[in-house]
Amino acid sequence: MGLACDRDPRDRDPAITKLQIELMTRITADQAIRDTVFSKGIALDPMTISRMEQVDRDNTSWLKDQIRQHGWPSAAKVGKTASDAALLIVQHAVHDRPFQRMALDTVTKLFEKGEVEGRAFALLYDRVKTQGGEKQRYGTQAKMNDRQITFDPMEDSANVDSLRKTVGLPPLAVYRRTLDSVYLGKTQPEPVERPSKGKKK
Repeated sequence: MGLACDRDPRDRDPAITKLQIELMTRITADQAIRDTVFSKGIALDPMTISRMEQVDRDNTSWLKDQIRQHGWPSAAKVGKTASDAALLIVQHAVHDRPFQRMALDTVTKLFEKGEVEGRAFALLYDRVKTQGGEKQRYGTQAKMNDRQITFDPMEDSANVDSLRKTVGLPPLAVYRRTLDSVYLGKTQPEPVERPSKGKKK
């Protein structure tokens, strides 16, 4: 979906149009560097990871400034495509926990109004919790150690599939098979979420 599909051109504010274009440009760079990182599998290149982290820092700094000037880039304001790009920048701002916590408050309210997809909310919720040393709720955060996928501690592991269903995520077993396929070369289905701690997309 292009930006032209998100908003009627007659309704565009030049500043918002510029914000849309910049969001899409920045998220293209975000994904390009991650494609380079993840194409290397588990043999990650420290220099490439450093470049990825710099992209994340630059994008975070820029987005914080835009939020101060224009408020949160909601789908109603900038269109769903650009708004999703902003959410992804927030997901990758692991170096700025206060910003992620602030963003989670806003994203939670938008999710409750049906303006943010459940998957995006769940990813940010779990990421903020695990980054703060707390347990995750939806089982979206995992690490890879010695070629083994290990999920971060959960609030309610017995009912995690029910919790995942409420935000539109498939059962945890499906996610685990996806991670095995993506990172360990084991045959299985489509990608869902990415592991945390340096291997996230």
